[in-house]
Amino acid sequence: MAAILVVLVVQVVARQVEFASVPSPAVAAVEQRFPGASWRRAKTEGEGERIIHEVTVRSGGEMIEVAVTPDGRIVEVERQINPARAPAAVRDALASNYPSAVVRRFEEVSRGDAVVAYEVEFASSWRHPAKVTFDTAGRVVSERRG
Repeated sequence: MAAILVVLVVQVVARQVEFASVPSPAVAAVEQRFPGASWRRAKTEGEGERIIHEVTVRSGGEMIEVAVTPDGRIVEVERQINPARAPAAVRDALASNYPSAVVRRFEEVSRGDAVVAYEVEFASSWRHPAKVTFDTAGRVVSERRG
């Protein structure tokens, strides 16, 4: 008997959208959380009942990405920060695990009112960008090279 192998590939498609196409409850939630923020761009990801709008705003001199549902529930906030604002455990883990890293982007990830992770994009001796996610105790949660 011949074995048949079926591979299913699921691709998340993110598409740039006009601000006007972001539903009013989502807009209101972002504006309430970040009053006076200037809107930079918006993307829509997912399909059907799993749509998430990812809105990038500038507030208080920081770039912030907000993942919000069409009904206005903020799911996640990624805020670019200075690495010095991260906990020492995260900074130490970055330095010891990736000593040649040249940080390009350092983000604090929040869900609800709690910071849950730190995402770091950097260049290194691999010659390709890398992205590492640390939990708040400095443990590596995920890693992507190149």
